[in-house]
Amino acid sequence: MGYMTDTAPEVKDNVGYTWSMDNPRYMVKFSLTLDQGDWFEIGEISTDKGVSWIKNFEMRLKKVN
Repeated sequence: MGYMTDTAPEVKDNVGYTWSMDNPRYMVKFSLTLDQGDWFEIGEISTDKGVSWIKNFEMRLKKVN
């Protein structure tokens, strides 16, 4: 369908960042942080222009040596 976004991440205290995108029906936001050496990411969706957010995605990545 050719979907794409051009967005700039917002750096959070040098330990992660947040980026978001809009489409006609909803907004999506992803927050990524380093947590005790793990990469932790939460995805949220808003259908009311960012007034309230619902978590719809969560993952934790652990580096394996």
